[in-house]
Amino acid sequence: MYPLRSKKCNSSDEGWVMQAEQINHLKDFPYIYNACAGSVLELLFLQRFWIWLAKFIPIWVSPCLITCVGLSINVACCSLVLYFSPDIKEEVPSWVFLLCAFGIFLYQTFDALDGKQAIRVQNTQLEEYYDHGCDAVSTVFVTLAISVALQLGSSPSLLFILFLVSVLSFFSAHWQDHVTHVILFGR
Repeated sequence: MYPLRSKKCNSSDEGWVMQAEQINHLKDFPYIYNACAGSVLELLFLQRFWIWLAKFIPIWVSPCLITCVGLSINVACCSLVLYFSPDIKEEVPSWVFLLCAFGIFLYQTFDALDGKQAIRVQNTQLEEYYDHGCDAVSTVFVTLAISVALQLGSSPSLLFILFLVSVLSFFSAHWQDHVTHVILFGR
């Protein structure tokens, strides 16, 4: 932990981000991420690919950095789609959607690798919160790109329903995780 220097430091925490007992709690009770995935592609191919790829990540790379790179890829792809169709009504060249498909694959790969890296280096709830926060932002961008592909700009009610379904799906999966302490993907 690095000290934060602020104008008002009380004597008990000396400006640290976390208090000593909070840090000790993280050390004494290691965090265990409990997720269950079941897509056929993930079980047959992707998990092996991600485990193999994780071996090439240096130990000094933060899991949050990996998450941020994946999010940046999604934001860049969505920005490219919006460049060609700022009103969600225009047609977009097919190569842009191919690039977006590759960007989603990269995002999914980085999203899996950040979890593998978190297990290797520190594995705390902070990484999970950061990862799922970036996933929430990414959900909005991917849904926006899908709405451009479907040209929903001329139908605001369908656009609203698409965003509502995607956000509610994301929220309900994480609410289930909050209640059951198990997050389910692909079921």
